[in-house]
Amino acid sequence: MRKMNCMGILMIIPFLLLSISGNSQNKIVVHTDQPGSTIDKAIYGQFAEHLGHCIYGGIYVGEKSDIPNKDGF
Repeated sequence: MRKMNCMGILMIIPFLLLSISGNSQNKIVVHTDQPGSTIDKAIYGQFAEHLGHCIYGGIYVGEKSDIPNKDGF
């Protein structure tokens, strides 16, 4: 029983230390006057392909698809 009490106390100590150090304030600075990173246009296509039918099917509608074709989508 005594061993379990010691283990319980040892398990609580890290949480107490985290709560004490958690009182610091965080700060986010956004520099709108500076240019940001350029994102490759191929990245957007990879994620858009999964829309509609999860992974298989995507949003592109070909000529032989059961989904109605409206301007290729």
